[in-house]
Amino acid sequence: MQIIYFLYQNHEGIISDFIYKLKIATNCVSKAVDMLKELGLIEEYNVEGSNKRVFRLTKKGKKMGKLLMRMEEILEGD
Repeated sequence: MQIIYFLYQNHEGIISDFIYKLKIATNCVSKAVDMLKELGLIEEYNVEGSNKRVFRLTKKGKKMGKLLMRMEEILEGD
C-alpha cells in the first residue's frame, strides 16, 4: 500500500525511493514490486540511456491510490 500511495503522490519512483524514502527492507520491496506488477497495479519502464527500473501506476493502480488518499483524509477528519 505504501508503494501505491507513494507512486500516486509522486507519479513515478525507483527501487531506492521505496527503500530509503518509505523505509522498506530491500527484500520486501522486491517482493512487493513483483506482486504489484502481477496484480496489474504498477508497470515498469526504462528511461533511455539509464539502467534504472522506473515504476508508475497503471490505471487500476491510480484508482487504488485515489482510494488510499481518501482513506487518509477520512482518518485525518477531512
